[in-house]
Amino acid sequence: MTPPAPPSASLPESTALGRQGFASASDVYERGRPGYPDALLTELAAHWGLVPGCRVVDLAAGTGKLARQLQAAGGRCVAVEPSASMRAECRTASPDVGVVGGSAEALPLADGSCDLLTVAQAFHWFAPRVALHEMARVLRPGGVLVLVWNERDLSLEWTAELSRILGRAGDTPHGPAQEMRANFDGDPHFTPFTRWHGVHRVAMEAVEVEDMVASRSYVRVLAEADRAAVLAGVRRLVAPLGRLLMPYETNAYCARARPGPCACAEEVPWSG
Repeated sequence: MTPPAPPSASLPESTALGRQGFASASDVYERGRPGYPDALLTELAAHWGLVPGCRVVDLAAGTGKLARQLQAAGGRCVAVEPSASMRAECRTASPDVGVVGGSAEALPLADGSCDLLTVAQAFHWFAPRVALHEMARVLRPGGVLVLVWNERDLSLEWTAELSRILGRAGDTPHGPAQEMRANFDGDPHFTPFTRWHGVHRVAMEAVEVEDMVASRSYVRVLAEADRAAVLAGVRRLVAPLGRLLMPYETNAYCARARPGPCACAEEVPWSG
């Protein structure tokens, strides 16, 4: 019998922005973007199969921020990343992690070849249905999918002002992580997603905050003068603060791949 065809890909309109914005300056991304809280790794180890020797794929891995944490926790991690610039930086910053080119919609991996698949700060760039089909294909039955977002806490006056500066720079490619949930929860390939929430405080110098802003896709694509103006505004805001703690809230959504035939063959409605 011919296997069912995967859903057709309909890429988000923002995908072109991601391709252009992340095509260069990956060293800026590495310097400015935060990693992920140790408590998340503890949660994955306790409940979601992050055990020594497990086969882990970090999809859209960027410069390997989460991949190297997964590797350090005992996983045998492979980073899959579409941007050549990001892959090069990942190999430098995460030398213990295997790095391959590939996209969420066409993973260069065999069926059932991983136990745990993570996507950090990237699911919003994917065509959800075809990406979820591909992720379920490469996970073993019962394998775990984890979708993660770091989101700045805007309850402080200076973080709210930083958000306003970013808002004037361009449109963010996604809203709050909770609003993204409708794009994956209810997919028939996976059990219902469980949300994990943690507080993440990242020590940063002012120049690292500038790098964080400069690394954002919609800032990267600005004309040079406009980008310089945005970064000057950030500098005026954060320079007087000295070394600071950037307050993030981390949300992770975890689910297991359903065993049995591909869900696309079943008469199961998708709620996304």
